[in-house]
Amino acid sequence: MKRRRFLGGTAAAIGTASLARPGIVRAAAASTLTFVPYADLALLDPLVSAFVTRNHVMMVFDTLFALDVAGEAQPQMLAGYTVEDAGKTWKLTLRDGLKFHDKNTRPGA
Repeated sequence: MKRRRFLGGTAAAIGTASLARPGIVRAAAASTLTFVPYADLALLDPLVSAFVTRNHVMMVFDTLFALDVAGEAQPQMLAGYTVEDAGKTWKLTLRDGLKFHDKNTRPGA
């Protein structure tokens, strides 16, 4: 059998098989997001420069301000804020409904 004839027949068979079963290429309905980091998560300190820590912190924790697409800080956890005294005093108003926890509180302590 000549190579051209073999490859042509194989391509036709693959094309026919994919047309016969279009359900194979459809994505299943998403219900769970699975995050697989490229390294072990050793710290939860957002100031650490490890990308795995930064990515985890950004997905789990909220911040007072976040950067928009232009790199400008925008309120995220804040309903509003004012800056006074030549930038030395900031008054922050938190959004309603935020939940906090004290990471230093131990059960039974």
